[in-house]
Amino acid sequence: MVVASLLALPAAAEDAARNSGLAIGLRGAYGLPTGTAFEPIEQSAFGDALAPQLDVAYFFNGQLSLGGYFQYGVSMGGNCQFDKRCSGSVMRLGVDLNYHFAPGAFLRPWVGVGAGYERIQRTFKTDVTRIETSLGGYELGHLNAGLDIQLSPSVSVGPYLTTTLAQYSTATVTTEALGIPGSSETETGDVPDSVKALHLWVQPGVRLLFRL
Repeated sequence: MVVASLLALPAAAEDAARNSGLAIGLRGAYGLPTGTAFEPIEQSAFGDALAPQLDVAYFFNGQLSLGGYFQYGVSMGGNCQFDKRCSGSVMRLGVDLNYHFAPGAFLRPWVGVGAGYERIQRTFKTDVTRIETSLGGYELGHLNAGLDIQLSPSVSVGPYLTTTLAQYSTATVTTEALGIPGSSETETGDVPDSVKALHLWVQPGVRLLFRL
């Protein structure tokens, strides 16, 4: 048995090496906000988000991966008091640690955790004024869960769900009188502790993963 185990070590090492390597993921998600941005403003006031995401990860073996992500999307809906002349964006970046079950199967469920930074921006326009508000803060954590459908040894696709928990700590407001050069003014400050709150993003979507 000892001899057999020793003889199996090179094959096991070869399998581990073959399953390790870089991966690139492309995600398309729809973000549903809940919770409070800061008292008394609900996160939903900034609107839902249509947000693609880029992942770059390293697989240590067929199951465990560690990497970074960058997400940037546009917000839709929300509260707009200026004849619907409003726009916005959502940006997230950070790190992910994911565990993939059944690496040799056709259907491969996976789960993960991560943390990062989030920034949301909202612009309001009238005929004479532009007001841009942005909030930024750390994402205290998020959970991922998904299912990879293996299309080939190096390509998979499948649904996933991400839920984030974050708190904004800084705020920036820029005002500009349209048509007047040099009229833009920007103020940046910390969100007071008395109005800080927690908010969530629930993001269902689809991920396309390429193993390099």
